[in-house]
Amino acid sequence: MILLEIIYFLTADPPSFTIEPSDQIVKEFEDTVFLCNATGNPAPNITWIKGGKTVAHGDTLSFSANKSDSGKYWCSAENGLGLAINTSASLDVQCKFENNVTTQHTTNKLY
Repeated sequence: MILLEIIYFLTADPPSFTIEPSDQIVKEFEDTVFLCNATGNPAPNITWIKGGKTVAHGDTLSFSANKSDSGKYWCSAENGLGLAINTSASLDVQCKFENNVTTQHTTNKLY
């Protein structure tokens, strides 16, 4: 039993990021995708966090963006060997609106 524990300890690796999410600027209602991946032994679990709350699990976070989705998204990788590692990306969701401004020209006549 002790030999198995020693072998496991020697082959265990803490998490290390292979893909980190990038900052994004999108228009409201556009699809948004963040990617995050980590290696380690055992394989790390990926958790997505925004505002202190878990919003998803797994390598990919995707959703249709609303203005309220703007902010910082954290990717956390943990495999039970100690502290989790974290990285983040910011999302700026810009309002989508139609430009319906009509320009009216007036002419002044001189008499």
